[in-house]
Amino acid sequence: MEASSSRMIPLVRSFEKSDYHAGRQNWDVATDEDGVIYFANTDGLLCNIFGEWTLQKLEKGGTVRALHVANDTIWVGGIQEYGYFFKNDQGSLEYKKLGDLENEIIWNIIEFENQIVFQSYLNLIFFDKATKTIHNTPFAEEFWTILEWENELWAITMQGVIGVIRDDRFYHRESFSPHLSSEVRKAFVHDSRLFIVSMDDVFVYDKNTLSRFDFWGKLDKEQFFSGGSLNKHTILLGTVTSGLLIVDMASEDISVIGTAQGLLDNTVLSVETDEDNSVWLGLDYGIAKLELKKSIYPVFANGATYHIMDVGNKTYLSTNKGAFVSENNEPFRFMEGTAGQVWRIRAIGDALYVCHNKGVFQINENHLSPAFDAVGVMDIARFGQSEYYLLSAYTGVLLARYLQGKFYIVTNLNVWGNPKLYYDAESDCIWGDTKYKPLVQFVLNTDEVEVKWHDEMERFFKTQSGLVFYNGLGLLSYESDSETFVPIEQAPFNQVAEKGISTLDIAVNNGAIAYVANDDIKLFVTLPDGTVHSYEKFISSVKNDLIKADPFLNLYNNELRIATDRGVVVFNLEYQSSAIQKKPVITSVNVGSMGTYQKFYYPFKDRTINLPEGRYNLLFQFASPYSDYEFTEFRYMLESYDKEWTEWDSQINQKEYTRISGGEYRFLLQTRVNQSVITQTELAIGIKPKWHQNLWIVLPIIILGLLVFGYVAQLIFHELKENARLNKLAYEKRLKKEAVRTKNEQLMQFLEIISHKNSFLQDLKGILTRMRNSEATRCVAKIDEELNNEKKQFLYHQLFSENNQELIVRLSKDYPALTDNDIRIITLIRTNMSSKEIAAILNISNSSFDTSRYRIRKKLGLSRDEDLNNFVRNL
Repeated sequence: MEASSSRMIPLVRSFEKSDYHAGRQNWDVATDEDGVIYFANTDGLLCNIFGEWTLQKLEKGGTVRALHVANDTIWVGGIQEYGYFFKNDQGSLEYKKLGDLENEIIWNIIEFENQIVFQSYLNLIFFDKATKTIHNTPFAEEFWTILEWENELWAITMQGVIGVIRDDRFYHRESFSPHLSSEVRKAFVHDSRLFIVSMDDVFVYDKNTLSRFDFWGKLDKEQFFSGGSLNKHTILLGTVTSGLLIVDMASEDISVIGTAQGLLDNTVLSVETDEDNSVWLGLDYGIAKLELKKSIYPVFANGATYHIMDVGNKTYLSTNKGAFVSENNEPFRFMEGTAGQVWRIRAIGDALYVCHNKGVFQINENHLSPAFDAVGVMDIARFGQSEYYLLSAYTGVLLARYLQGKFYIVTNLNVWGNPKLYYDAESDCIWGDTKYKPLVQFVLNTDEVEVKWHDEMERFFKTQSGLVFYNGLGLLSYESDSETFVPIEQAPFNQVAEKGISTLDIAVNNGAIAYVANDDIKLFVTLPDGTVHSYEKFISSVKNDLIKADPFLNLYNNELRIATDRGVVVFNLEYQSSAIQKKPVITSVNVGSMGTYQKFYYPFKDRTINLPEGRYNLLFQFASPYSDYEFTEFRYMLESYDKEWTEWDSQINQKEYTRISGGEYRFLLQTRVNQSVITQTELAIGIKPKWHQNLWIVLPIIILGLLVFGYVAQLIFHELKENARLNKLAYEKRLKKEAVRTKNEQLMQFLEIISHKNSFLQDLKGILTRMRNSEATRCVAKIDEELNNEKKQFLYHQLFSENNQELIVRLSKDYPALTDNDIRIITLIRTNMSSKEIAAILNISNSSFDTSRYRIRKKLGLSRDEDLNNFVRNL
């Protein structure tokens, strides 16, 4: 087949099975209002959520051959069954089967009025959405396809008839006979007309006339499979062996997008256009996305282009097929007589020269006349206003003299590498750039040329801002007076500091810098606000089409023109992504807890994903709705968890948080496209707090706990205080008991001493009494006085008042019949002294003491069996 050139050559991105993890064939494609793309795939329903792929299986796990998207419902049909997917509360798709199929396949699904119509070869199955009932309507006709057109249900029969289905009947409108020779694959409406795509032909029907579309004689025999309308002027046709045809109905241009342009397969089974006018293709093998951008587009696609030159209102292209010219921005036309390799077209004075593989031609009034035909020439330059020229020929650099329209060789300078040449009027020399250092300088002296090599320099660039030189690190200027190269310090020249630059242009007036370094295209534009905008990612799609041995680009009229091995691609410098201002998309959230996972998908059913209490791992995946060829950066933060934003990063598309506990969170996601305007989206996550995280539950518990704590603390304090008091009393009691014990010991010792002394005095008294004299009588009286005084002092001051005060009080209270003498005897009994010792202390006889004991027993109420000594000691 043949097709004319078109300015619409899209950027192609292809997806293999390993990219989307499903079957190779994609029979149908549709998009929903949220921008999600659906494919009828061999393995089921395949979904693309802004780059995140998911696969949904049918009940029987078979192939999906047709689909229709309406709101949040995806109607599907396949080989064994038909039904629909709907979005549940988690945003995930759930499947409901409507029916089984036996020996039939659903080929087409449409929505008409309030019904979903499933079409097979033999039946039309109607599902009423209101009543949720299914009925099959038998028709005598068999249909290739059905569609809605101007509020009517149209059908095309296998017998070659176009008509309308109404009231369960088919009404004939137009016949193809005898033109339709193959099955109808697709029908679609474009510009109020019905386009009918059969395998061998495309027909157009306007309700009055049915005609074959002849493609203006530009297509050979072609086989078609699918089609659709792109915009008011353009239709898309998927072919069996040639890929996609983009047909401009206004300009009659046809672009061919096939494997040579990036498709994985040339059989296009399905076509769909999204809201950005990007085209999705379901292929026999794989999937493709075509981005039809107005900012970057080809202006010429008929051959590998080496050089672009503008002269007045004309633009000349040097290509591997010859020279082409465009006048006043009209399409490029071939210049007759230039077939072959045209390496450069140069304007020297008033003359235009074509450097050709056959020599040099001069253009005069659009006619070519040969000026040199000895050998192929790749470039030409003239020494000022002289008649001497340099020809960069296949056989070396030649010094030639121009006389009467012809070039005559003076000498071969034996400089090889086919350098490009440029006359530097300021230095009055010609520079030669062989693409391999060193740089060479040619200086004309009368009729001879001096050749100077500059080993430290790699090449020169003729830019919109003048001639600059490159040493492999930065840009320099040449000072002819001192014959030295000096680094250029001012902007924007000093911004170029990179190795491996092979071509470059700088336009100071709009602050644009463009160059190729190590086969990558770089473009920086200074915006009015002073920020530098990078288009490196966006135009990187063109880099694989560069002629790597000799790349060429230049800046012209707010455009970057790039020569490629297919033609010329133009990028509009006035394009700014900031005008689009689309928000980033959170495509899914994978929620994990205790080894179980649940995934929520965009578009999320609710603004907040609410989760029960617990700790969760949250995996957010996200994407940009901008072109894949834009330079897009992300940053994010989980509000209430992260303290600040992350750094900008162009490589990430997901973020995981682990063990997130109860609370209210917001995942904030921002994008910055080409380092321009920032846009933001967000998703709220609510995790039910555990009881101890709920303030209204915890606060009363805390208050009650504080009260209980205070009460208990008060009890403990009181108890401690009481224990301290009792301990103090016990301690004092122990001290007192110890003192009493000590005193009792001292008292016992004293009593023993008194007892022995009294016994001695009694014995002495007995002896004196027997002497019966006055002196003895006086001594006996003194002894009695001594015994009585000592007894009285001891009993009252020592025994009673100090050691036995409590006992005396208790005995007086409990036993009021006791006399003072009785109490004295009781206290002496407590000292464990014998009766004889007590009688001696009291200075009474033993019998008198026994009488006193008897009286005391009676007053205490003791029985005969009770021992007085034990009773007294136990008081």
